[in-house]
Amino acid sequence: MFKELSRWYNLFLSKRALPKRLRKRADKYYRITLRDFIKKSGRKPNRNELFEIVVKTSHRAYGARRTWNGPGHDVRQWIRKYLLLKNRIRLKYELQPLKRKRRNKKGRKRKGRISKRRNRKGRISKKSNRKWNDDLAGQKRFWWE
Repeated sequence: MFKELSRWYNLFLSKRALPKRLRKRADKYYRITLRDFIKKSGRKPNRNELFEIVVKTSHRAYGARRTWNGPGHDVRQWIRKYLLLKNRIRLKYELQPLKRKRRNKKGRKRKGRISKRRNRKGRISKKSNRKWNDDLAGQKRFWWE
């Protein structure tokens, strides 16, 4: 009885965390992925395979967003929690620790010791960095230093 109540309470929390549109989308993709698995293998999935289906569903329901600090990891975790509890695959699911960038005391991003130059695509190239940091050796990097 207690386990069922805790499952119900956790499901309530996960429903509050997700908008209705995203919940419907997750349910739709869960049914599609489950149907594809049954068609492909010709049998019902076991608990571990159901968990894998939920993970795939969370990636399909909330695709990659084109932002650096987007909430992708957190939202997928909430989708997984919602689906696992709703379909009684797990009675309890704890979210993984959130992926946050480390910040200093003032709330700004930490600056590395060596500056890193990025190309047009935003990637760090080794060759230009080596040249850039050799040019900066022994010089002030910023006007306030």
